[in-house]
Amino acid sequence: MSQIATRPSSEIVSLAPGPNGGLDVPVDALRLVFELLERDLALETRGEQLFVKGPNGSKPDLSGSDVERIKKYKFHLIALLAYVAPERSALLDVPFEM
Repeated sequence: MSQIATRPSSEIVSLAPGPNGGLDVPVDALRLVFELLERDLALETRGEQLFVKGPNGSKPDLSGSDVERIKKYKFHLIALLAYVAPERSALLDVPFEM
């Protein structure tokens, strides 16, 4: 299992504006994407539909908790898949704040 904390969070992460703008999503949605990818699961979208596929397009091995979290963050996951990161040189112009 990932070393990423699994405690629920209400924190929001802001991704830098790219060609289509920036994106603010819950940290837990971003964690979920990384957890699924770490398990070799693929995420795909068609419009407002989200598909989770196992290796080579097989049926994914998802727990009840996985399914609940995917449903909870469905639209955030779709937005993350559509997000286009800025060019690396553009990131150098963004002020860093803590």
